[in-house]
Amino acid sequence: MVRFESEKGCRMMSEWSFEVKKARMSIRRFIRSINPVKLHYLENCVSCAACASACPYYPIEERYSPVNKAEELRKIYRKELTIAGKIAGNLFHAYEIRNENDVKRILEFAYRCSNCSRCYTMCPFGIDSGAMIVDIRGILLNIGYAPSLLRFLSDLDMRGELPESILKLWEETLSKVKGIIDTESIVERKGSDIIYIPSLIELVFYPEVIVDTISLLSKLNLKWTIPSKPMGLGMGMFIGDFSSVKTSMKKLNNYIKRLEIKEILLSDGGYLYPMLRFSLPEIVNEDVKYMITHIVEVLYDRLSMLDFITTEEKITWHSPCQLGRKGGVTREPLEILMKISSNFRRLPHDGLEAICCGGGGGMALLTREKYDHFRKLGLGFEVSEEEMLFMRDTEEAYKLSIREKMRDIERSGAEIVITSCPFCMMTLELGSKLYGPSIKVIHFSSYLINVIK
Repeated sequence: MVRFESEKGCRMMSEWSFEVKKARMSIRRFIRSINPVKLHYLENCVSCAACASACPYYPIEERYSPVNKAEELRKIYRKELTIAGKIAGNLFHAYEIRNENDVKRILEFAYRCSNCSRCYTMCPFGIDSGAMIVDIRGILLNIGYAPSLLRFLSDLDMRGELPESILKLWEETLSKVKGIIDTESIVERKGSDIIYIPSLIELVFYPEVIVDTISLLSKLNLKWTIPSKPMGLGMGMFIGDFSSVKTSMKKLNNYIKRLEIKEILLSDGGYLYPMLRFSLPEIVNEDVKYMITHIVEVLYDRLSMLDFITTEEKITWHSPCQLGRKGGVTREPLEILMKISSNFRRLPHDGLEAICCGGGGGMALLTREKYDHFRKLGLGFEVSEEEMLFMRDTEEAYKLSIREKMRDIERSGAEIVITSCPFCMMTLELGSKLYGPSIKVIHFSSYLINVIK
């Protein structure tokens, strides 16, 4: 057993063990969740492999193609709900999860996906293999298999109670903007037009992004507010923990209604943006009355009012898959940055065709370095030797998945890469160290605060 803990830290035990009863219950839970959209994904794939080249993990091994990974879910579906699968399972590629070896095979496929949806845009039938991978992760979770750190973050969502070290980090971050604004006067200000909600991942890894976004808001003459404490939202999605997601989203919805907020503003362009913008009404079973926007959109809407310091820096925009491909925010950052730099370098693959960095879906957190980072915050884990082996192989695959993105950046000739997702930032920084080119990675807010007059 490898310990990631401190004396005062929270501790999570990670014991992976297979039980047939749990596997059956988990599969039945998935079967009950099948709706018309999921049924389309399960039934209508023709295995054309148009999705294969879109996946950042496919170049590592061909068996990591989206269609092959999603096939693990189809095997379960065929065994449970098709006559052919029930009668002659193996002949029709229909299988049960029978033992630990089956789980380990599926676990490997489940964590070779960044849920970037590039495969979805390539599929002639509109099948989202990434969404199927989330369901696979959910099945594994309910059997008892999920990375300890991701499960810990999901449990934070469910409980809604943050460790003292996280709360202290929040206070330290807000203290850095006291010279700019009166933080006490803007906390949970009822009736504000906008509430800025940073993500927990931003707070832990890039607190300067929060400071810079608050500084931007202070320049825009808006009526805005911030929460009194950080909020972990929707992180259960990384492991298919839909109960955790639903709990945190309901709490958020009630919180926003109580404060009578008109708009939620994000600086994190990762998973949280499309979840709040497109899935929140369905999750809370309510027609929400407030908008979801990103800091990129807020600045774009006020572009005519902004005066920039122009530059000749070789900058480019890396489009986060969730903000761009899923969220549709592709044109706005380009227009803003092209007004700033006369030497803007557009990536060869951009917009809907943007190459994923490989770090989404929680993949960027599945490294020894990130586990150690949380340990230094006093958050502890006990990780089994079995999980350590899983982490080692997963981290190796994650690092290899970055190569295609770094080649795309190198072709552009850019020296500064601007983006707005913490997972993208940590992945591109790692990619630059591993493969080059030597680049500076910076968040959109952090770049803009230095060029707005």
